[in-house]
Amino acid sequence: MQTIIEKIKEVCKKHPIIIVLIIAIALLIGAPLIIQGMYHVPAPCKLLEEKIPPGNLLAYIGSVLTFGATFMLSLLVYRSNKEQSERASLSENKAMLVIDNDSGMKLDMLKPVKKDEHDIFINMKLKILSKAMISRIHVTHFSASDFDQPRDDERQFYADCGKGKNVTFQYKSKDTLMITFDSTSEKLRNILCTSKNLSIGFDIVITCENVKTILTMNMNCTTCEIIGEQTVIETIFDIKNSNSAFCESYIV
Repeated sequence: MQTIIEKIKEVCKKHPIIIVLIIAIALLIGAPLIIQGMYHVPAPCKLLEEKIPPGNLLAYIGSVLTFGATFMLSLLVYRSNKEQSERASLSENKAMLVIDNDSGMKLDMLKPVKKDEHDIFINMKLKILSKAMISRIHVTHFSASDFDQPRDDERQFYADCGKGKNVTFQYKSKDTLMITFDSTSEKLRNILCTSKNLSIGFDIVITCENVKTILTMNMNCTTCEIIGEQTVIETIFDIKNSNSAFCESYIV
């Protein structure tokens, strides 16, 4: 039963004008013909015999037209108010972030004793240009490559996170945010540890209230300092340049 109702809703949403025309024709022509036919079919007895007066038929048609006009006006007002409310919500809760080039990028790599893989944490600071409070960030795509060897597949890393992987973030102030990407990929570790010049790009989805915003960010950076060794390695990268692109925002 629920499936039938959903199909009807989908058809009405795709073809609203056709549905309205069908309903109007049914009310203006179909209903009077049915009523007139019922009145003119011979009744089983004289007590049930009756004919619809012309005045009543005209009154019925006038009522249907009045109802149709009122209904259409109400529908237009409702859709207009809904669109205005959605535009206001998008405007208020749309997120816009850019990479803070002055803060650089910090790479932490931990080598647990009982694991062969490294735990990789990529930290960077973002500037918040919007006012909405961020409740969730998840990454859908992440890439890293050796800027000096762009054609070497072994120096290219790409991760497709499907519907999205949660990203840890923390407010440093009302207009700055620290985010952390984590991974255990040995290929990514090798690229990050041995590249003097890095290109990093990622797509993130930011949730603010009932609005999701998709941003694409890219940056080029160079190694400037390596701290620690063996189990804990910390690398600091200078960000040479970066860019942020707004893709879309939508209500959920």
